[in-house]
Amino acid sequence: MERACRGGVSLGAFRDDRLVGEIHAARPGPRQFDHVLGDLTIAVHPQMQGQGVGSVLFAALFDTAALMTPAIARVELTARSGNAGALRLYERLGFVREGRLAGRVRLPDGTTEDDIPMGFKLEGHALPPIADA
Repeated sequence: MERACRGGVSLGAFRDDRLVGEIHAARPGPRQFDHVLGDLTIAVHPQMQGQGVGSVLFAALFDTAALMTPAIARVELTARSGNAGALRLYERLGFVREGRLAGRVRLPDGTTEDDIPMGFKLEGHALPPIADA
């Protein structure tokens, strides 16, 4: 979060003055990666999931990234292989699976799960329409 606030993006979604979601991403550094936003984290309150909050947060992130200098051309994230809902959302938004990091995430019970790196090319990419949240 600290890096996102210093040169990346940090945005919240509110409903009735209540924070219901948050998204942040940062430039990974060094300068050769200044066109990339990564280390992306999104969190939506469980009672608000499935209501378009995540899509609205991503649209705001992409809009903000498009205005940054130096220009952002790529957004990166990773998602757990078992998080089917998140993977569906990211793919619907235009993210592409770019591999698999086997056993990267250790779960509370000690088992591991794969992480799926995904990328989104911001330049020249039309975003799908989103519902109001």
